[in-house]
Amino acid sequence: MMPKIIAYVRAIRKARGKVSRTVVIGAALGILRQKAPHLLQPGRNVVTRAWANSILRRIKFVKRKGTKAAKKVPADAHEEQRKYLNRVYYMMKKYNIPLSMFVTMDETSSALVPADDWTLDEQGATQITIAGLDDKRNVTLVLTFSATKVLLRAQIIYEGKTDACHANFDFPDHLLPTHSESHWSTEETIIHFIEEILAPYMDEQRRALNLPATQWGLLSWDVFKAHTSQRVLDLLEARRIKPVYVPANCTGLCSANDHPEFNKNVKDLNKEQFTSFYAGKVEEKLANGEQEVFIQFPASEMKPLHAQWTADSLQYLATQQQWMENAFRGVGLWDIFEGTFVPDPALEAEFFQPPVATTAEAAMAVPDTDSESEDEFISEQSDQETEVDAQSQTELDLSEPEVEYNLEDEVELSDPEQPIQPKQTLKTKDSSSGQ
Repeated sequence: MMPKIIAYVRAIRKARGKVSRTVVIGAALGILRQKAPHLLQPGRNVVTRAWANSILRRIKFVKRKGTKAAKKVPADAHEEQRKYLNRVYYMMKKYNIPLSMFVTMDETSSALVPADDWTLDEQGATQITIAGLDDKRNVTLVLTFSATKVLLRAQIIYEGKTDACHANFDFPDHLLPTHSESHWSTEETIIHFIEEILAPYMDEQRRALNLPATQWGLLSWDVFKAHTSQRVLDLLEARRIKPVYVPANCTGLCSANDHPEFNKNVKDLNKEQFTSFYAGKVEEKLANGEQEVFIQFPASEMKPLHAQWTADSLQYLATQQQWMENAFRGVGLWDIFEGTFVPDPALEAEFFQPPVATTAEAAMAVPDTDSESEDEFISEQSDQETEVDAQSQTELDLSEPEVEYNLEDEVELSDPEQPIQPKQTLKTKDSSSGQ
């Protein structure tokens, strides 16, 4: 089976296709299901990330990264984080915000097909077309969750001018489609988010807590331009929702949405479903007697599939309260919710008016466009080729054990088609009651 899998990987790259660990694992599962199903016993998994790395090392594939500007973190980022936490604390205190009426929101890009600015190719290659860098088939997911670890309805933004650009899919209630010309959030999509998702949630909490219609809610989000327009601010005020802004270029420190415990896990859920889909495609083509298997991903097929994967992932995510709690802990907000945060009294007066981003800050704070898929790999050429720039080529991540796996080895690991589980369980105080 090993030669078949290696030949398949080389054939994909020869056809200038995308080679990533996800593709390698999916292809291997498909080949094994068709050719050697006895190796895929329930409860046992020989096709792991470490095994995929072993294959790629064996055929001397390395990963290369495309050029992309890194996010600039301010030198005083930790001071900005301290101010942000104090701002949240004092606004919750002044407006008597119940925990269920504090929410954090952020946008994240989601590829119809997992793609990345990494590619795998053989060592020494110089002319590389990195699949995924120019793939514009993305949507934007707008995800929001509360301090009581409740996931709100999600907004999914397609690229286009009319509803015709939406996936041909019967969207469930927890996933609300809309569109913009770029698939990024705009003033119009933000207004749609407030009117259809955020304001109804706040009204529901007021009723559940027997609070007056004048009770304020608190929304934490970044200083992206669409979040700071006067129309948006006026609408939030009318709906009795105060915004509190994450400092520019500090989302990694201050935004619970951007914390790996939440953001990476969300992306991994869709990636797992793609792996299973890809394996099924390979298995189907082999069953039909095709000797050269190349998988195409037309938008007409991928849009409804992606919508289904996203709906399923969000449904599972809603049950993973530990991920949300860990994200809040990671950025320091959980101390506020638990009542253990130590505020700085000198900063209290400064934060009754949330700051509005400058034009320069708003321009820098674009939505998260990082692609959700993993490293993609490329192939070997002769030593006569021009030497690759040292900054553009890196060796495979060797943090995982260098073990040469054999497909016949019985390695007892979790089934990759089962949902990933939270990384840890933390005992917490009951935070469901209002503050």
